[in-house]
Amino acid sequence: MKGSGRSSKVKVHAIAGPTREPCGTGQGFFQAQPGYIYERMAQDTGGLFLNICQEDWQPVFQQLGLDTFQAFDTFFLDQVAEPSTLQVLLDGRPVLEDPDDGYTYLFTENAIQFHGSSVPGPGQRIDLAYSTLCEP
Repeated sequence: MKGSGRSSKVKVHAIAGPTREPCGTGQGFFQAQPGYIYERMAQDTGGLFLNICQEDWQPVFQQLGLDTFQAFDTFFLDQVAEPSTLQVLLDGRPVLEDPDDGYTYLFTENAIQFHGSSVPGPGQRIDLAYSTLCEP
């Protein structure tokens, strides 16, 4: 993985043979080998280790989906903003500058951070308008 200090950006999820009890047909046609390495990788990265012999895959994929999606709350701007000119829209509706339930401008990172119910969900559109800061 490129870049130091980025291990928190990676999670390994595994769907493999269970390590505590064998699974398969029991007739030699299919026997899942225990996924010890996969289980360890998932544990070490905070990921999920799921049983490949699961008969009902709906809860497996639901669990994977819920764990995989994490809402982003911080968005970096392309240019340095004049903070007083920031206009933030979420799905076309204005978001107020509010550290509890709106957004804040992080000057040192040149980013906006959403808070509370204003954190965008999947598929929501974020529009930003601002004037750039003129530096001498």
